[in-house]
Amino acid sequence: MTRRDWWLLVGLLLVAGFLPYVLLLGQLPWGPDAAKWVELGSLERNGWWSWAVSTKHFVGYRPVTALTFVLNHALTGYASVGYRAFDLALHLGTGALVWVVYRQLTGDRSAFVAVAVVLLFGHPATEEVVPYVARRSYLLATCFGLGALAILGRQVLRPGRGWLAAWGAGLCLALAVLSNEVAYVLLPLTPLWVLHLAAPPDRRAALWLVVPCWALCALAVVRRFTVLKVWGGGYQKRYFAHLSDQGRPGWLELQQWRPRKIMEACWAYTLDPHAVDGTPALFTGVGASILLALATVWLLWTCWVLPVLRYDERAGRARAFLGIWMLGATLVVVLSQTWFWRQAYMLLPPMGMLLAITLSDAWRRRGERSLPTWVGGGMAAVLFFTMVFRGPLLRGGMDQGVHSGRIDGTQLARQVHTLVEDLQGPGRVYLVLPIRGPAAHIVRIWGDRYGASRELTFRLLAHLGPGGDPETAEITVEEEGRKGASLTLGDGYIFGGTTQVQAFKPTRKTIWLDRMRRPKQDVYVVVIDHDDAFVRHVTPHGSPR
Repeated sequence: MTRRDWWLLVGLLLVAGFLPYVLLLGQLPWGPDAAKWVELGSLERNGWWSWAVSTKHFVGYRPVTALTFVLNHALTGYASVGYRAFDLALHLGTGALVWVVYRQLTGDRSAFVAVAVVLLFGHPATEEVVPYVARRSYLLATCFGLGALAILGRQVLRPGRGWLAAWGAGLCLALAVLSNEVAYVLLPLTPLWVLHLAAPPDRRAALWLVVPCWALCALAVVRRFTVLKVWGGGYQKRYFAHLSDQGRPGWLELQQWRPRKIMEACWAYTLDPHAVDGTPALFTGVGASILLALATVWLLWTCWVLPVLRYDERAGRARAFLGIWMLGATLVVVLSQTWFWRQAYMLLPPMGMLLAITLSDAWRRRGERSLPTWVGGGMAAVLFFTMVFRGPLLRGGMDQGVHSGRIDGTQLARQVHTLVEDLQGPGRVYLVLPIRGPAAHIVRIWGDRYGASRELTFRLLAHLGPGGDPETAEITVEEEGRKGASLTLGDGYIFGGTTQVQAFKPTRKTIWLDRMRRPKQDVYVVVIDHDDAFVRHVTPHGSPR
């Protein structure tokens, strides 16, 4: 390929990685988990350092992930673009490192490297990770882990910086381990990596380059134990993600560890995934079982039989390395005793490289008329298509149907921010929003972030129920977190006097705000509907309780 062709290919891959998620740049981090990371990782909060380095983070110890949220706040405050641009940069960086590691692994300089990168960008598991800021740890672990392999590979293939490069690789791998536990799989792979790349006379010396990786990762694991007091950690409950009969994503709690069920779900989803909105995979029922059986035979042949038959070939040893990598990544998922679709993300780099090797090999041997070669190449092509068929590249980018409520929540959060920018606390702001519950809570959470410096706290007074129509649907009213009356949301809200919020068209109930007032706090009500938005300062009659 000419230099011009390479630049064209790189540009296309950048578009493939960035374009599906371009709308994310203007979106606030979604969900309560993301809001918790943002809140605790804020420089406005005392104790952010001890939280980042000395406490448990949700289901594990992930100080690197925690510190990236502190960095985001330090650089861009609560601006959405800071959080989103950071994750998109990690996403593109991971794709670039897949490119580098593949070329080191195989020595292949052809355009087939694009297969590995496109699989990473196009698989639905990526869409389970990139749009959700709370899942940044997967991006960090994969990016730093691949970075460690890339540094070691460069040192083995082009010796020059010696121990400086070795300690740099060790630091990257330790950062990966302290980002997410999925990076553990790469630690035992490091000696296999340098042995694969080094020439036979240099292998003993190359093994010494792995020592810093093991030393720094050992310190990271010990530190993790001192914080969590357990070696395993992970989920305190066992969850299993699945689709309902109606195709709705959900999960249930397993009463016991089901390793076989978790492994089967992991590989079925990796090889033939459904879309993030629950749209079925390309193959279902008997077709899915046949595909899984054929893929299993193909993997056994490709990763275990061919490496023996072609051990003298670099590509043969590379297949074995990738097979061990995928086996280790599967073991990490099984040992977590939990299955969520995003856990397949760590399988995508080795799987993409394996497909690229197989397709490249089939193309090079196309004149030999070898049946195993053509069958292997055909199977690789089928698997590549099934894995990207429901992904963001072929479905037109980030699914608007899945994320529409969250996008609306971001717009309302900014509208609320504008409406209350002149209010001063201490005070409490009650929200009446024409939006479904989860998205309405995004508005509440970000209201708290924006109002923290002015001692304003936000509560959700009323919101639409799931699937509600703003013209006719009932809304749920909450008093201090307890569900209260049901109203019908019409064109808007009116105030009867100064102490009540009353719904009309038709009127069903009245909520008295003086019951929610607290001493020495102002009370405001923000009302937004599809026609109007306004703020009222409430002065209840009688003595506040």
